[in-house]
Amino acid sequence: MCQALSDAFRAVGGILVIGWAAVSPAAQWVWHFLNTNFSAALWGALVGALAARYIARNVEHRQRLRDEISGVNNAIALAVSITNTFVGMKRQHTLSMSRMYESTFHEYARVLRAPSQQGLVFEFITDFRVLQTPLTCIVELRQTILERVKSSIGAIHISVTLHQSIDSLGLVLDRLPQSIERLRAIPADGDRIIGYFGLKTPGGHIDSSYSDNISAIFSFVDDGIYFPMLLCEVLTAHGKKLAKEYGRNPPAVKTITYKEFEDPDLLPDRALYADFERIYRSPPPPEKPKTFRQRMAARWETLKPW
Repeated sequence: MCQALSDAFRAVGGILVIGWAAVSPAAQWVWHFLNTNFSAALWGALVGALAARYIARNVEHRQRLRDEISGVNNAIALAVSITNTFVGMKRQHTLSMSRMYESTFHEYARVLRAPSQQGLVFEFITDFRVLQTPLTCIVELRQTILERVKSSIGAIHISVTLHQSIDSLGLVLDRLPQSIERLRAIPADGDRIIGYFGLKTPGGHIDSSYSDNISAIFSFVDDGIYFPMLLCEVLTAHGKKLAKEYGRNPPAVKTITYKEFEDPDLLPDRALYADFERIYRSPPPPEKPKTFRQRMAARWETLKPW
């Protein structure tokens, strides 16, 4: 048996020797070719081309990141401009209008709950200011985001919502003078206050056009403050992500904060925007919101027994 194994290995060795002898001339030719100057130049050119392609693609990628970060900074500047516009509008007009409207309603509700023995007499001041739609750079903002910050879906979503709010504010402001004229046509000692607050008349009729309009104005002005602020935060986070991908010495990304305001009422209640807070911020707001219209309705509920 040992002899048989020995013969078998000897036969295999013979086959290997014969196989190498057949392959050896080709291997020697390949080895000789790889050691020629032509082969060295060919491999050098190939490696150089691959390296040049890698460098060019890396430079192109970094340039794209630099351009997008620049677009992020431009969009942040435009968003800040829109925020300042609506903060100014709220400071000069809508904040005092909403405070007067609510305080007048609360006083009217108090009088109804405890009417005088000599009859119900209620004097109130109406604020019939006619406002103009503010000029904003919303078109430029959307164009900048769509063309230069295309990789941020959140920024696109928020900018579209902001644009819709600004357009809706313009429509409401255009309807406001008509509502004011209808109220002016009602005698001051008649049902004007009922139409002013959008309440039900003794005949069961309700005309809430004026109250609906000013409620929408307050809401859309808050939208014009909140959404650019949220957009700045989303853009800053996106810009920092791009800067991290950029690597060493990335372009600076603007960071905007709105923590210091002389009147905290200028900033909208984030709880009113729970869906956006849940998507773009964490944790979500703990409290359930109450809009201006909901607060007014809750106050009116106390008058039902009267």
